[in-house]
Amino acid sequence: MNKYLKQLRKFARAVLMKKLAILGRLIVRKYKPLVIGVTGSVGKTSTKEAIYTALRTTKNIRRSRGNFNTEFGFPLAIISDYAEVGGWLFWMGVVFRGFFQFILPDFIARIFFGEYPQILALEYAADKPGDIRYLLKIARPNIAVVTAIGDVPVHVEFYKDPDEVVKEKAGLVDELSGTAHVILNADEEKVLKMRDQTKAIVSTFGFDEKADARIINFETKLESAGKGTVKKPVGIRFEIQSGDEKVPINIGATLGKSQAYSVAAASAVALRLGLNLTQIADAFTYFQVPGQRVRLFSGKGDTSILDDSYNSSPVAAKLAIETIAEIKAKRKIAVLGDMLELGTFSDRAHSSIGRLASRVFDILITVGDKAKHIASAAKKEGMKESNVFHFKTADEVEEYLLKEMKKGDFILIKGSKNIGLKKVAEALRLGKLVE
Repeated sequence: MNKYLKQLRKFARAVLMKKLAILGRLIVRKYKPLVIGVTGSVGKTSTKEAIYTALRTTKNIRRSRGNFNTEFGFPLAIISDYAEVGGWLFWMGVVFRGFFQFILPDFIARIFFGEYPQILALEYAADKPGDIRYLLKIARPNIAVVTAIGDVPVHVEFYKDPDEVVKEKAGLVDELSGTAHVILNADEEKVLKMRDQTKAIVSTFGFDEKADARIINFETKLESAGKGTVKKPVGIRFEIQSGDEKVPINIGATLGKSQAYSVAAASAVALRLGLNLTQIADAFTYFQVPGQRVRLFSGKGDTSILDDSYNSSPVAAKLAIETIAEIKAKRKIAVLGDMLELGTFSDRAHSSIGRLASRVFDILITVGDKAKHIASAAKKEGMKESNVFHFKTADEVEEYLLKEMKKGDFILIKGSKNIGLKKVAEALRLGKLVE
């Protein structure tokens, strides 16, 4: 009986996925929105949110909510502005809505469903071979943004090697027409090489001096809580330069260069759509970093918590550790969980992160089976065994830190989503962003 139920569920899932894809494709064909597609191994969601921020005051734009970037989530964002999903009643409602949204005349559809957006900002995820091609059949972007991939990309487990991941991501740009636009990370060679694979008009972003949307004068914002105390980081500031013009950008409650990259990518998109730098800077006045993505909180006992617990990959973990290396704190603590879906590259990637962490942190806490390699490599690199702790679960980490954390500690929390480090971050913080 269970066997037949599983087969029935599998069949129903396949039918639903196909219907959603068809409806998404038909709706794009009917309303002809300008589609902005974002791909990469890291930074997709932050970049998509930054694009939405840059354009929302001047354009009618919808972005995919949360992590809606797969076979199911992708067409959902096209059909409507869904934030959450539910059971079968929800899915039936989605299908009916999409169907009537397509068949009804525009003036009637507007009465029931509102004005369809002029612009869609969508994430194009590639968890396995063929994913990008599948999503392109639903909606082909007019503007494609590639963030970063790294030497050992996330999801490499499902590909032959890292080059195959790069090839998959490049699928977003290599079939675009000469009137489309491609926005590439100028600081990553693998991404920049994609300019040779497309007929589209290419723009770049990053710290490189040749970048069209260039990040300059980047620094961490610090403030002192009192005389003689160590200044605490409270955010970042930098300038975006395009040609001879530049504007200041200030983002609170975050650290590191990852959000600067997101803003620069969004700026390159906005410039292509006719906005000027002043409009872009004004749009980012109240920008808030997406949850669990390098968000800086005040922690219990006068500590600081950098919550980057949504997901992890070698390139993202390296960037987070390098961020902490540049700040001052009485004691730096890293909570590093497993980086998943790395296949045969897993042990090597975790060991590399361990060696890097040993040079930055006073205390290293690892959690999960694969993260043992982080702890082992850190000790081999010379970190005292008494300062390295390994736990099997996030619950154990939470219990330990609530007892052992001290005033002035700076704690980084980073790991793949399934490790559950979100609950550790929530337990340690006071519930408010650093201001």
